[in-house]
This record gives sequence, C-alpha cells and structure tokens, in this order.
Amino acid sequence: MKRSLPRPTSPRAAIAAKPARHIWGGVFAAILGGTCGTAAVAQQTGHALTFGLVVRVETDSNPSLSASGGSAVTQLFSDLTFGLSSATDVSTLTLDGALRLRAKDQNNSSALSTSNLALSYDRQVANADLSVKASVAEADLAASRAAIDFDLGGGTRTNARASVALNWGTAMPLGFGINAAWADTGYKNATDPALIGTKSVTLGVSARADLSKTLAVTAGLTHTQRTDATGLNRDTLDFDTGLVLTRPRSDLGLTLSVSNLQNNPRFGLTFDNSVALPNGTLTYSLGTTQGQNGQRAVTGGLNYATALPKGTLSVGLKRSLQSVGASAVDNLQSSASVQVTQAITPTANLDLSLNWAQKHDGLTNLNSANTNLSAVWSQSVTPDWAVNLGYTHRLRAQDLAASGSSNTVFLELRRSFSTQF
Repeated sequence: MKRSLPRPTSPRAAIAAKPARHIWGGVFAAILGGTCGTAAVAQQTGHALTFGLVVRVETDSNPSLSASGGSAVTQLFSDLTFGLSSATDVSTLTLDGALRLRAKDQNNSSALSTSNLALSYDRQVANADLSVKASVAEADLAASRAAIDFDLGGGTRTNARASVALNWGTAMPLGFGINAAWADTGYKNATDPALIGTKSVTLGVSARADLSKTLAVTAGLTHTQRTDATGLNRDTLDFDTGLVLTRPRSDLGLTLSVSNLQNNPRFGLTFDNSVALPNGTLTYSLGTTQGQNGQRAVTGGLNYATALPKGTLSVGLKRSLQSVGASAVDNLQSSASVQVTQAITPTANLDLSLNWAQKHDGLTNLNSANTNLSAVWSQSVTPDWAVNLGYTHRLRAQDLAASGSSNTVFLELRRSFSTQF
C-alpha cells in the first residue's frame, strides 16, 4: 500500500500506511491527472447513483432530558437520501445528501428539520495524492444525538466544513504535504445562551523522511485562527514530530507535540501501536498532554474490531484534552463505546450499542456525562425494503444538577435502491 501523508504528518495518522516503491510521479500529476503513474490502490471504476427513503414514527418520553421528567412527544419523520459516486483508476468523486421532514403531534406542525450535503474528491497517482472535501450538516438540538454531543437546549446547529490537502513524494524516501481547512459552526434559535458560533481557518505543512525501510521520521506545522460570535480571537501554532516503526504485524509510533495557544504552551507525548489480529484489528495510543492551566492529563485511545461467527464486535475508548472555541479554556473529554451486530436469521439482524461520554469543564470545574443504550431489530422484507424496530435509553448526569433520562421507541420503514452506469 502506498504511504499517504497525513494532514499534518504525525506517526498516529501514518501508522497504518506502509510504503510501496514506485517511480517519481510528481506533484502536478495529483492536480492535472498526468500519465506519470497509476493509482496505488485498485478500486472499482464506473458511476453509481443511490436513493433512499425512510418513514419513521417515534415516541420519546423526555426529549429535553429534563430532571422533572418532561412530557412525551410522538413524531413522524420522513428522510430522503441520495448519493452519487464516480470512480476511475486514479480518482473518486462522491456527493451525498439528505433531507428530513418532521411532523410533531403537539401542534400538528410539519417542517424541514435537518439537511446534510457532503462532497468528496480524492485523486491518487504513483507518487502524489490530492484530497478535497466540503460538507454542510444541520442538527436539531432537541432531537436524540450522540453521547459525545454535549450541546443542550433547543434550536438548530449548522456545521460547515471545507478542506484541501496535497501530498507528493508519497512513494519516495522524502515526501511533503500542504493542507488548508475552513470550519464554521453556527446556532439558530438556540435556547442555551452558552452556545456560541465559531469560525476557524487552518493552514499546515508536513514532511516525512524514511531513515530505513522500516523507520521514518515525520513532522508537521499547523497554524489555526479561531473567531467566535462575540468577537473573541485566538491564534494557535501546533508543531509535532515523531518516529514510525513499520513491522510485519504491527506499526509503532512516538509523537512529540508542542502547541502555542495565545502564548500559553502545551506539550504532549503520545505512543501509538497498530496490530493486525487473526480476526480483526487493534489500535491504541497512550500519552500525556499539558493543558493551558499547566496541569497534565493522561490521554489516549483504543479501537478494537473483530468478526464474530455471525456478526461483528467493536470497542472504542478515548480520552482527550480539547480547547473550547476561541477561549483559553481546555475541556477534558472521555468516551467509551461497545457495539455488537448479530445475524439472528438470514434476513434479520440485532444491533446492540452502549455509548458513554463525560466532559470535565475547564472553566467551571464541573462534570457532565451522557449515556446512550440502544437495541435495534432489522428485518429485510425484500432486497430493497426493510423494517427496523428500536429502543433507546438516554441518561444525562451533571454536577450540581439533577439527572434526566428518556426512553425512545421507534418503528421505521426503509427503502433503498441503486443503479450503476
């Protein structure tokens, strides 16, 4: 497999990539599509168009997770999805979109609840690659969301993203990369005054040098400028360097990172390992990071996936120190997840998942935690039609506040079809 430089390069991102030696392809080939090489990874070529329709009715006993219990709400959703993909030997273009129409029982009102649109273009030649991505996603803050999502109250959140990355020398002993990204998070009709929109612009450069066939050194430099809706600005300069050791069944990485956040330095040291197992994969990292307040936190993560006799099992753990918007505040976030998919019959599956997340607020020194437990029975009626019956239990616990919980039951009918040309 061809080595593809991360954005910016770090052993953690490069640990799963192993280099294959090819002739020089050139940076311009990734942009102009020259005839200097073929794609490093073969893929199916052609065009495909997919459509999906979901009709869903659900009852939530306490949508706002109010400590007093709230009132139950029954809603009817209609989801429309589409996807367009085009692939050649050296490039892939995908366009995905979704619309959700919602009707509530309380006011018998209907409205466009959320919409999503994502565009991705990737091009790989023998010695270079180009990646362009853009997306816009809306989220209803009053609806059920992932456990890691700590935004409270009602309203609509919009996330817009765009990024471009160019790497060259990916199959040579010396490689380089440049990247740029833009992000905008905004809130409309938010009931929580703490939800403040932010914008960010990121520019970065990266480099990789192979010291031997199995050992490489990496480095990356990134500048990020963040601005929030109150006019607060923050500039961040990140530098990381490390080593990647490629072995037959596992890859080891060691990364040293330094960040200058408004003249408050942050240091981090992380060890990474990726292991290929007989029936799955295991990747983990362990390190320490110094926050803006000078205190150190143990950070890291673990991802394990394996095949079961009639299904799959995946486990994830993560602990990270994250800056909040344009402020000089660090939040310590921890999360854990377990997901099991089991085939009950040739046409029926049972999905079980448990997700937990905790946030330690660096400003208030308070903790909040979300727990989501769900079970979904999926029954295929025809090759195009399926019926899903599910249950979700949500629990929110906060310091200095009473806990809130909800139970959601839903029934949905799905249809999807695709055509290739």
